[in-house]
Amino acid sequence: MATIRDVAKAAGVSAATVSRVLREDPTLSVQPETRQRVREAAEKLGYQKPEKRKAAPQKKRIHAYALLMVLSDVQESLDSYFLSIREGVESEAARLGLTAVGLCRGTLDLDETERARIASEAEGLIVIGSFDARAVRAAFPEKQHVVFVDYVPEAHLGYDVVHINLVHATVNAIDYLHESGAEKIMFLGGPRNVTTTQGISETLSREERAATFVRHMQEIGCFAPELMMPLHDWSFDEAYESMRTTLAGGMRPDAILAASDILAFGAMRAIEEAGYSVPEDIRIVGFNDMHGASYSHPSLTSVHLYAREMGEAAARMLAERLDGRRAVPVELALPTKLIVRESTGVHDPEREAVLL
Repeated sequence: MATIRDVAKAAGVSAATVSRVLREDPTLSVQPETRQRVREAAEKLGYQKPEKRKAAPQKKRIHAYALLMVLSDVQESLDSYFLSIREGVESEAARLGLTAVGLCRGTLDLDETERARIASEAEGLIVIGSFDARAVRAAFPEKQHVVFVDYVPEAHLGYDVVHINLVHATVNAIDYLHESGAEKIMFLGGPRNVTTTQGISETLSREERAATFVRHMQEIGCFAPELMMPLHDWSFDEAYESMRTTLAGGMRPDAILAASDILAFGAMRAIEEAGYSVPEDIRIVGFNDMHGASYSHPSLTSVHLYAREMGEAAARMLAERLDGRRAVPVELALPTKLIVRESTGVHDPEREAVLL
């Protein structure tokens, strides 16, 4: 049986030239006569091109993971932000071949049987919310592949982190209100409740928006302690009652920066009942840009947080570690977008900004 070298010898060319002529390589630069000579030699010698071997399809490896969520199922059902994060995780994980084998909520004080099952079946963990990394390690010491979502632990311990750049978002919102003429800007928000090895730790200083508000308001010379309105349960009712009491006591801010849209809506109800108007008397900005923000009256200016995208990124980060495509832990901060609506004045699309 003739080989490619036999054809090359008969045609007076190299074996590489024969190969490229017979493959009809468009990048080969030879005379038409040479091409014809090679084809004739191959035909005369009965040369047949070898059949290409089909690569065996590679099976996609299925990995198992478990979810740890700081919220109970009831709390999550009332919070579209965390619900969007989980939906992002689950949809992207399914696409990537990751299978959930467990869901722990609220605490790491697990039944030993359930903890052992998750430790045995899950190759990695995705942690949504404020869990201290040391508490996660204490509960699952054998798990090296862990991704924290929406929280940056003080001690990373080699774990991956994906979160929202709330510092830039808060500074941008304050500057927007201040540049529009507001001097007395009030912060309405709650503490960061962190699940630690000792239980639940409540701290306002670890909440990025609250800490940034104090620091940046001091930088622009507008901070006063009475402008901080700390809440405990981040609820509509608590925001409403706190704002109603504040206004009844004679304290009227120029603007309010609320750490969530729910808190902003509670404040808006109290402002309206007190006989004031938004935005003529008090401007207000929320966080999350939940679905109802554009339909409230007035429509709510809000910082859009890419919650679903954050969950999707967490699934991809875990898949990279489980597949062995990355060994170095990373921290990813997603941008935000200020959506300007009626609660701070006339809707101005040019004022919207993506923060990097």
